[in-house]
Amino acid sequence: MTAPRPADQPSEDLSRLAALHGVATSYSPSPERSVWASATAVTLTLAALGVDASTPGAVSAALAAAERERGERLLPPTVVGWGGSPPAALAALPGGTRLRIDTEQGESRASADGLPPGVHRPVSYTRLTLPTNS
Repeated sequence: MTAPRPADQPSEDLSRLAALHGVATSYSPSPERSVWASATAVTLTLAALGVDASTPGAVSAALAAAERERGERLLPPTVVGWGGSPPAALAALPGGTRLRIDTEQGESRASADGLPPGVHRPVSYTRLTLPTNS
């Protein structure tokens, strides 16, 4: 049984914006049952995350900014490593990338090699580009 969609259901752009920020537009409280969020609920949830989705123009601007940021990002927001070797996402960074990781223990490192167990944040990374001869 699926609950009816709300009268003010989220637009396609609002749904995409919500997904980019980890906001669900529906949930399943039990098998074979889905509950849909209203556009108002999604807009208010995004507002709580600091995302303006109050008008169609604001949704378009926020969606463009989120997609641009995602396209420019070298790393996902969360990187998980197991067993002491550098996580695949960090090992796959392009050559010339400088990385800074703040460890849970308070250290700041320039490499993912030998990270101790814990929650660590890649707080900055810079892709170095070489000048082209024009």
